[in-house]
Order: sequence, then structure tokens, then C-alpha cells
Amino acid sequence: MKAKLFAVSFFLLISGIIYCQDKRADEIDKMMQYANSNGYYNGAIAVAEKGKVIYSAGFGYSDMETKEKIDENTLFNLCSITKQFTAMGIMMLKEEGKLSYENKLEKYFPELPYKGITLRHLLNHTSGLPDYILALIRSWDKNYTPTNKDAIAYLGESKLPVNFSPGEKFEYCNTGYMLLASIIEKISGKTYESFLKERIFNKLKMTHTQIYLRGITKKDPPNFAKPYVYDAGKNKFVPPSEYDLYKRQVNTLDGNYGDGGIYSTIHDMLLWDNELKNIHLVKKETLQEAFTSGKNNEGKDIGYGFGWFIANDPVQGKLVQHTGGWPGYRQAFIRYLDKDRTILVLRNTEINFSSIQLAIQNILDEKPWIMPKSSIVQILALHSDNAALIRKTYWESKKDALPSKEEDINIMGYQLMEAGKLQQALEIFKINAELFPASWNVYDSLGEIYLAMGDKENAKVNYTKTLVLNPQNESAKKALSGL
Repeated sequence: MKAKLFAVSFFLLISGIIYCQDKRADEIDKMMQYANSNGYYNGAIAVAEKGKVIYSAGFGYSDMETKEKIDENTLFNLCSITKQFTAMGIMMLKEEGKLSYENKLEKYFPELPYKGITLRHLLNHTSGLPDYILALIRSWDKNYTPTNKDAIAYLGESKLPVNFSPGEKFEYCNTGYMLLASIIEKISGKTYESFLKERIFNKLKMTHTQIYLRGITKKDPPNFAKPYVYDAGKNKFVPPSEYDLYKRQVNTLDGNYGDGGIYSTIHDMLLWDNELKNIHLVKKETLQEAFTSGKNNEGKDIGYGFGWFIANDPVQGKLVQHTGGWPGYRQAFIRYLDKDRTILVLRNTEINFSSIQLAIQNILDEKPWIMPKSSIVQILALHSDNAALIRKTYWESKKDALPSKEEDINIMGYQLMEAGKLQQALEIFKINAELFPASWNVYDSLGEIYLAMGDKENAKVNYTKTLVLNPQNESAKKALSGL
């Protein structure tokens, strides 16, 4: 299910973007076809070099119910990639003399109990502020989705302590960028959405890009890529709002912006990439600050600029990048400044296809490359409806698959168990015990599934094992006494 964009001639200009025919595209396509045919990729991807798009394609569906296909104009949640647009807004206001990076947070929000934090600290993630997302997931009890205003009011009322002194170290913090978006509003007199639309999106002809607060707006825009997570118990992809692990998060927090909230397309993001190379929105030296690592109080580089992670690769040279994640979305925007290359990955599922970046690097350099892998839990999940196939898939893939966390495999087992698929759940719990034999929890789960299947003998064996490893496991003691 792929929509592919290749030039019919050597170069093709589409809306300011040049697409080029390149034999390396065939190798990238081979990789993506493999991912698509194995169920590891649902989304869009683009690769550009020296101002030309080498490869751009969409795979799978934006809506799995209607089977609407993904293409270059499908709208994805950028998640934390949003932060680079927030940073650009702050840089614009700084150039206009309307703020300084050294301005203190209390200048804009005197009601907050956080002193000595500068805008630079917010931009660099060195503020030490508490994470408002985790706080609201735990504490928000009102029957509406909180906005930035609500989040700021909560921080002021709750007086959550800072994690460390301003500038002491780098710690990724969504709170800082949520506050920066609200500062843009205070200074400009416009909403965050209006400011970005007038000052960035319209100027660059990013016609599809928009702020979308799903928890508030409720109605999805056209060409919207709905988010999905895989539920092994139901043997299908489901919206995060129907998945126990994420229900609270997506139902509570889809109304904030600045740290996230922008939705865009492959096509529009390539226009943004061109702007970052041929800068018009701010001076070149201003943008350079975004691509320069901040420092902590000891003067050491922290590896983050203004909305960008900064790194130097011994082979590829300087790269600036950002990933983004929210339930049902996994995104990456990687720019190799020295080689003038860009990789853009937008997905609306959480199925992992790891090391795409490295494979594409090698393909572009015309070097041997290794097919990216998926994790063992995701491979098993995609075959979880058949007990015999689970075991067969495990043996066939365990050597090459990426490792998975014990708790992720355990969650899959309980999903199957709750769906009444006891034999499938048993196979998953057995595999978890093989992968993590020193964990008391895997034997506890095995005891539980054997008990549910009426196999008291094996239930006793596994509850006994878990108590050897964890004598304080009261639920296992209770289960054994009942046997």
C-alpha cells in the first residue's frame, strides 16, 4: 500500500521542491518495501540531498477503517519536532528587539514560583523545571482538556519543586517549550497559532501545516493520519484512546502546544528544510545559534541548541536532529549540515523499524548496508493470534530481532489473556521467562496463566519459582495457599 513520488524526467520541480531520479532511491525503496510487507512501517518518508529530493513515499493507511492511503499531503502529528518552530518564533522576536534570551521567566509569569530561569535555559532544556505532562497525567481531575493557561495555573498553584538549579545540567523538559509558546503570545499579542501561520507557514507556502489540539477541537482535519497502537489481544491496531496504557494520557493531554501541537506533511516539511538551508525568516547568524550547543554552568556542551539536538559524527560530520513521540506517533527529522542531507520520517503507528538512519546513510554513500530490524515484541505481536506461530516466529527471529523490555512482553501476554486467548498468552509468558530467567515477575505471570488454564501443577511450579526470587511476593503466597 504505497504512494511513491519519483520524477518522470531527471529533475521535476513541484511547489519549490526538486525531485530527482537517482539509482540510490531503488535501494531505499527495497528497504521500505521490506518494512511495508512485514508490517513494520506505516507512514511517510523522504530523503533529500543538496536541495533535491531523492526519495519520497507513503506506506499504509492514514485511516485503517476507511483504508485511506498515506501520501505526501497526509497530515502527521510532529510531536516534539514542534519545538524547532517554537524556537524560531522566539528567535524572530529576539531579532526584533522584543526580548532577550537572558530575560527571566518571572518577567512573563510572576505567579510561578521559579526564579532565575532565563529564556535561554528554557530553549536549552537546562531550566530544571518539573515536567508538566507527568504532573497533569497524575493530578488533572477536571472534566475538560487543559490548555497552556491551565497548565501554567496548575504549576503556580501546586508549586512543584525544581529538579535542579538553572543551568546546572541538561534535562529534556516539555514545560520549557510550553512556556515559550505562551511567551510568544504575550509578546506578540497573537495566538501561537496565528503567529506561526502568519510569520512562518504562510511565508513558506506550508499550506497544510497547522496547530491542531485534538483534545479541544475534536474534529480531525482533512488528510489526517490517525494514530494507532497495536493491541495483541484484539489482534489489530487501535486508537490510543482505546488502549489501557495510553487512555489517561491522550484523554487528558491533547490541548497544550509549543512543546508539541503542530501537524504537518512530508511536502511541507521539505519546504521547511529548504528554508533552513536558504534562510529568509531570520539572519543566518541568528539561525546558527539554534544549531550551536548550549552549555551548562561549568561551560560544558550539553548537545542541544534551540529546538535541535546537536552532534558531530566522525564520518557524516555535523548533524542537527529531533525526534518526536506521542501515543500512536513516532517521528524523526535528521539534517546532516556538512553533507547537506535530510532524512524525514513520519509514522502514525508505534511499530519500530530501527536503524533506518544508518541504512540510509550507507545507501547515500554507496556503501554496504544492513536491513533495519524490528523488536522481538513487535514481531511477536504481529503474529500473536496463533499460538503455534508465536513459537515458530520467536525461534526464526530471535537471533536478528532487537531486544525488548520484559514489561513490554508481559503487557502483550496480559492483553492476550484478557481477550481470552490463553494458549497464545502462555506462549508469550514462556518466551518472556526464556528471555529473562532471573526475573521473579515472569514466573508470577506464568503461574497466573497456568492457574487460569486449570493447570494447577505448573501453576505451583512457577509460583514457587517466583517466591525463591522474591520471597515478599504476597500475591504468589496467596495463590499457592489456595492450591
